[in-house]
Amino acid sequence: MGSDSLSNLPAWHEPQRFLDLCWRIAVLLRPGARPDMQALESTLPGLGAKVTWVEATLINVSASEIRRRVKADLPYKHLVPPGVAGIIEESGVYA
Repeated sequence: MGSDSLSNLPAWHEPQRFLDLCWRIAVLLRPGARPDMQALESTLPGLGAKVTWVEATLINVSASEIRRRVKADLPYKHLVPPGVAGIIEESGVYA
């Protein structure tokens, strides 16, 4: 997940359950979105021990844009790895 999503984790439905079900949480640090890990840890104890920070080349596309493109039947496969495109197609998750 992106660091912006991590910052919003306490607002998710059953965030502690999500955390309990995760062995590790890979988090990509997004520009301008550095989570307050102390505050998050106080809300969701054990979170910090499960976070693994991931360094990657950032591309200028969001999951929201991919979902929008799928729903509108616009090209999106060039924005995601082939395996992800396959999952989107097979599951119909964004249709």
